[in-house]
Parts: sequence; C-alpha cells; structure tokens
Amino acid sequence: MTIDFRIPPEAQALRKRVRKWVHDECVPAEKRLIDGEDYKKVLGELRTKARAQGLWCPFIPKEYGGMGLGPLANALVQMELGESYLGALSMNTQGPDDATMLTLLEHGTEHQKEKFLKPLLNGEKRICYSMTEKAAGADATGMQTRAEKNGNDRYVLNGEKWFSSAASVADIALVMAKTDPDAPRHQQYSTFLVELPNPGYRIKRNIQRWQSKGRCRTSSAAVMPKSRSRISKCRPRTCSAAKARASRWVSTGSLTDAFVTECTMSRWRSARSTWPSRT
Repeated sequence: MTIDFRIPPEAQALRKRVRKWVHDECVPAEKRLIDGEDYKKVLGELRTKARAQGLWCPFIPKEYGGMGLGPLANALVQMELGESYLGALSMNTQGPDDATMLTLLEHGTEHQKEKFLKPLLNGEKRICYSMTEKAAGADATGMQTRAEKNGNDRYVLNGEKWFSSAASVADIALVMAKTDPDAPRHQQYSTFLVELPNPGYRIKRNIQRWQSKGRCRTSSAAVMPKSRSRISKCRPRTCSAAKARASRWVSTGSLTDAFVTECTMSRWRSARSTWPSRT
C-alpha cells in the first residue's frame, strides 16, 4: 500500500491565500495596536475584510457560513494564522470558541443553535471553557465542581475553575461539573451553558502568564488572559436539555432552565477530530 503525502493543489492554493492575508492584513493590524489604536475597532475592521473575502470559520460547513474545510486544509490554514496574534481572531477560529462551535453544531438542539451558536459563528459573542481545576489540572475526571438538581430538573453549580481562557471577555461559559458521582469514571460529568454575566459565576482574578514582548507587547487584549473563577449557587439560564451515554447523543425534547449534556469524556475530547473528513 502506497501513501500519498502530497498536499492537494486546492489546499496549497488556500494556504498561500491565507499566508498573504496574514502578512498583508493581520501583521499591519498588529502595528496599529502598538501605536495605540482601539483593539475592538482594529479587530472589527479586520474581521469585516475577512468575511468579505470568504475567509471565515474555516472548519464550519458552508451552509452555516463557514469555509467547510476538512482536517488537512484546516490544519494548513491554522499554521499560517499562527504567524500573527490576530490571525485566528481575524477569521473567527480562535480557541476556545472553535471547539465549542463544533460541539454545538453537532450536538445542539435548534434552540441552542439559534441562541448560542449563531452569535458565536457571526463573531458577535465569545465563549470560555471552564473545565480545568487546581487539584485536577488537565485530568478532566478529577473535577470536583458539582451540579445538583434543585427541583424541576433545574441545576445549581458550585465549585472553582482555573485557567479559563478568555473568561474576562466571554458572553457565555461552558462549565463542566460532576452530576453523577456513582457512575463510571468517564460518565460522571455534564456540561452546562451559562450566560454571562451571572451572579453565580464570579471571576476572582486574571492569572498573569508569559506572553511575547514582540509585536503586540502593548496590547494585552490581543492575547486574552486566563482566569480563576468561583462558581457558587450558579443557575444556568434558559436553554434546552440533551443527554448522552456511551457516545450516543439524544435530545430529550424538553425545555428547562439548564442545558446539560451527560457525555463520556472521550466523546467530548474527540468532538473536533471526529468531524466528517473533507479536504
């Protein structure tokens, strides 16, 4: 069996196009930030140009306004965007928004897609991913944040999260919490969509971290900080409920005040890589 490692011509052409975009538009935009221009204004103009050229949400299907790229072409695009601090942001493919978009696209109800996914795809809102905890680190199965029912299938969340990227600018938080401590290890947890600001989701502090002292040294907004958040008596707001077991996702069809997906960790963490293969 012979494996062909050559990059398809159309993917090579797209890579060159994105490389030109980064050097002609993103890098000059970085210099504008250094000169003191408003971050939101600069990024807004950059995104308007990107959408006009069809450079938007590389991994999202065309019917949802994206470029519909498969894993190979998307990987090449991301490599080029990494040359600029504004690269991924310019095409709305920054983390943690990217993986969350795919999760909602694949598993969300129509209500969730309209209320949460649509503004994320349009670049109107940001979302943070609150999974990591101080004691558990990157081991998601060590999380201690709890979500307990408070009648009528409503949940109340209590706990603490660390290193939630972009939490300080997010409009939505995707919070993972333990809902069934007696279940098998990878089936104890659920995810909740929490609209921000929320009195039960309080950012205690933004954690200082290393960042480049190069082109964007005067624009801390270009590289969003990670945050430590206290979650106390947090009640997720209105959206639909969905459940999953052993990688099967089934909508309950009911509306509650909490969105919860009871998922296996393997399914959650592979949500992006299981996207249908397309060039």
